[in-house]
Amino acid sequence: MNSYIKQWLEIIENMNNDNTYKLAWGRAIIELCFETNQLDKQVTFTFQHIAKKMIKYYWNQTYFFHLDQSPNKKKIPILVQNVNLLIDLYESVQRTHVPVWFDKAETILKHEKQYRKIINDSAKTLKNDVSWRFKLANKKEYDLYYLD
Repeated sequence: MNSYIKQWLEIIENMNNDNTYKLAWGRAIIELCFETNQLDKQVTFTFQHIAKKMIKYYWNQTYFFHLDQSPNKKKIPILVQNVNLLIDLYESVQRTHVPVWFDKAETILKHEKQYRKIINDSAKTLKNDVSWRFKLANKKEYDLYYLD
């Protein structure tokens, strides 16, 4: 097995799963790699690219299935708070409470100034709180990607 893939699997198997951000972060990166079809080359993604993917995951879980990401109602994760803001924005713009998948909603939301602000706020959270933590497992740091 490729040593790089092996490192990813070691992290997924041994990470501290204290929240769902880490798995969503990893999934977003892998999905972006597949979309660019650059699996064997170094590629660059912005935190905004990753944030959009993660917002999509939480949007669909929150809007369709009303899944809570935290048992503590007083401390809702920032990304989920941002998804709730986007859902409110979508419902306001579309004047409906009928859930839609994020891909469909994004075609409407991307024209809204508040959407871009929420993406940037989410990207900042990922940069400060998630990106560097994902690489930690088994009391060591894996060299999976470079952060700039």
